[in-house]
Amino acid sequence: MQSAMTDGEHPTVPFLRRPRVTAAIVALFLVVTAVLQFRDIPNSVPAPLVALLDALFGYTPELAGRLLSSSTLAGALIVLFFGVGFGNRFLPTVAASLGAFVSLACISRALSAGGMGYPATSFVVFTACSVLSMRSIAINRMGRRGLSPAWTALSAIAIATITGAVAARETDPSRPSESAPKVSIPKVVNVDFDMHPFVGRRVEETPIGASLPSLAARTRGVTTFVVFYMPDCSACHSLFDQFFSAPRLEQVLTVEIPPANGVPQVESGEAHEPIVCVGCEPLLLPPGPNYLVASPMVIKIEDGVVTCVSDRFKGECLLAP
Repeated sequence: MQSAMTDGEHPTVPFLRRPRVTAAIVALFLVVTAVLQFRDIPNSVPAPLVALLDALFGYTPELAGRLLSSSTLAGALIVLFFGVGFGNRFLPTVAASLGAFVSLACISRALSAGGMGYPATSFVVFTACSVLSMRSIAINRMGRRGLSPAWTALSAIAIATITGAVAARETDPSRPSESAPKVSIPKVVNVDFDMHPFVGRRVEETPIGASLPSLAARTRGVTTFVVFYMPDCSACHSLFDQFFSAPRLEQVLTVEIPPANGVPQVESGEAHEPIVCVGCEPLLLPPGPNYLVASPMVIKIEDGVVTCVSDRFKGECLLAP
């Protein structure tokens, strides 16, 4: 007569060589590894596998770390379910062997990159677990118990899939993420004030005539200089100091270019000082549009007709006879 069985195992089998015991040891080390990996993603996960996922799928180190840590946890649950629950020797052996192989790859990388301690410890532990699993003694069963090999494989795949999906869910690149509401940016309207093409035209036919409706009436019957400027423009201040520091015979109208709505203002580093223009009259442009002006721009108007245009690129109306 055969001796009595205890939990399906022969009572004379050493404790550490029982499949359920070896499976529990492998599952324990896998859980510990997964916890350590999750605590310091992506620094604690195997760097060679992170690089492989980046090369194959373009995963970020954070996402690759989540997936690898999830895979480790899934492996622990599979070993726990089939190894401890049904005395399966194959899955714990495979899991421990994979752990030893990955640790060996990390050791190879550490030879050049440093950080040998963790991979070496992991390699020793998983190698010992693999040898222990292979040397475990099969369970004597009175007839087959548990799942068939096909159902075992399908269940293992299901456990791995569910565990990986739950653990890596927060960094899934296809998962919709909450984002701050979009700020409505006002549409920028550009107004081109290039007046060179309008020499010889009446003021009301030009862009400045449309933006300054009173200009046509103000310039009839007289010679007028209209000067467009910006307060932080050093060339503008120099022009006013040179030509408008004393009263002139001509009528002089000054127009400050206001900042545009919705366009970031870049500081020029120059002081915003008021201009000095003796006997000049200021005109105001409608605020809002982005006025495209190569300041300082001087326009000479004689009896309502543009006769000369000068800006920082070309022309010199103030020196013209």
